[in-house]
Amino acid sequence: MPLLSATLIVCDRLLGEVNGVYTPVRILDLLEYDLLPDLPPERQTLPANILAMLRFNAEDDGQHTVQLGATRPDGTEANLGDALPIDLRDIALVRPSPIKSVMVTVDLRIVPRDGIHTIRLLLDGEEVARFAFAIARRVMTQATERESLQAAQDTSQRS
Repeated sequence: MPLLSATLIVCDRLLGEVNGVYTPVRILDLLEYDLLPDLPPERQTLPANILAMLRFNAEDDGQHTVQLGATRPDGTEANLGDALPIDLRDIALVRPSPIKSVMVTVDLRIVPRDGIHTIRLLLDGEEVARFAFAIARRVMTQATERESLQAAQDTSQRS
């Protein structure tokens, strides 16, 4: 398996171009959240996007599986969906290139749990990349409270 590289990014948003190029917006290091008072915390989720990129040698015509997994701060592990089969014979080279690229994107909803979270990228059952980020409840300082109050007043004055 001539895997050349594997990259895993977790971000706020992915912009996808028609030519298959992706641009990650705000790569996550810290995902802060506020809880809604009328909804139980376990029913609230935070949006995120995953971009997994695998680069293979152009001569690789193998069949592989790709799996994403997550580890919560308490050590609980879970697969993010089913393993995806990839047949590199089906990947056409757009122009002469020594590389075949496979991109996997996932829209993710995360139940907020404070601490370090890890997303793992597995190829044929072996971890080839990981991405760690933290989730923490937003701390309201006097400055952010003033900004929130000002924004609320500005909105009510426009109405």
